Amino acid sequence: MKENKWKFAVTFTTIFILVYHMSPFIGFADDIIIAMFITAPLLTFWMAYRVLKYGVESTKRFDDGYFYDDLEKIE
Repeated sequence: MKENKWKFAVTFTTIFILVYHMSPFIGFADDIIIAMFITAPLLTFWMAYRVLKYGVESTKRFDDGYFYDDLEKIE
């Protein structure tokens, strides 16, 4: 259940941003595009909050020689 909280936020925000970027070409009204422009940063902050609160913390640490989570240890 904990995993679904951040995955939904990431999926919903990504789809919203993609639709927002396509909205002028789809033919949305200007008022809707402006409302989406105002809403997009709020959704981005909400998504970041959900990922930071409910996301999975990495076990690899910078002090242990790991610069990125997906790279091998730096000696």
